[in-house]
Amino acid sequence: NAFSSTKGSEWVMYGSPWSLDADHETSNVRIAAKVAGFSMVSYTPSLQEYGSALIYNIALKETKALLVPKNKYTEEDLPTVQLPYSSVPNQDIMNSTDSSATQFVTLKVYNDVAAELSMAVLKYIKKTKSPPEEILYRCMRSLVKFAHIIPSDIMSCVAMVQVDLDELVVGHSDRVDAEMATLRSKLVKSKQ
Repeated sequence: NAFSSTKGSEWVMYGSPWSLDADHETSNVRIAAKVAGFSMVSYTPSLQEYGSALIYNIALKETKALLVPKNKYTEEDLPTVQLPYSSVPNQDIMNSTDSSATQFVTLKVYNDVAAELSMAVLKYIKKTKSPPEEILYRCMRSLVKFAHIIPSDIMSCVAMVQVDLDELVVGHSDRVDAEMATLRSKLVKSKQ
């Protein structure tokens, strides 16, 4: 498991681009996201298991971000303001309640990966009639984390996949229902 050690998870999450060939660049995290996404939407249960675990680990890895106080700075002020860019504990991200006061800003590569993995999770939920509870829990927990970083993108992903999460997710288990309630609450707040 690449996420069993700090060095392994940092290697997987390495976001700086490197040349794939003369015309294309990629990064470790983009490759990991492709593997996780394709595994998640495969029809092979063991790949779905590995894919959901990889997505879950990527989602719950502490994220490097800026915490931007919205009421103190405007977009025009941001380039001249010194804000600390560092790892933000998941507890800070997941327990942030007032999204009107602050906003987490992450690297574009992380946002892209979060959107790609969210699409894979939503496609899996839509196509799988009776998903194993553990996989569904990992999927929902990952969506909750991503919704704290890119809420409007998650709403777009749900619309593109045309998945009714209330119909397909609710009722599988208490912990899945709790994650669904958190996701619903976060997405509703982001629309306001």
